[in-house]
Amino acid sequence: MLKPGGQILLVGFVAKTPAGTKEDADEWAKFEKMKPRMATMDQIKQGLSATHLDVHKADDISDAFCSHILRSLAGLTDTLKQGSVPKDQRPWVMWEVELWARRVATLQAGNIGFYRFHASKSAE
Repeated sequence: MLKPGGQILLVGFVAKTPAGTKEDADEWAKFEKMKPRMATMDQIKQGLSATHLDVHKADDISDAFCSHILRSLAGLTDTLKQGSVPKDQRPWVMWEVELWARRVATLQAGNIGFYRFHASKSAE
């Protein structure tokens, strides 16, 4: 619940096209702990509007998100080269690297995007 004038910032994975996304989402979902539930940008906007929120922005921030992930993975590579990760933690680290690499690959395929939505409740 938002008070009048309240704001919400929602960020998440969004289907760019309803038909072209199912196969990508199904492949990606195999490796996620929680199965992704894809909605299109229009569906999310409609859902926000249905709850009496005014949607001000809906930006595709996929490129910036991928850039942050890849920069972080590069930094991790430097850490791994230094041998500072104990052997018992290496499988967990590799699982995380694979998880984020799959997310980047999914976004770069182009049918799924990472979006930021900004909405507010009317002050009236």
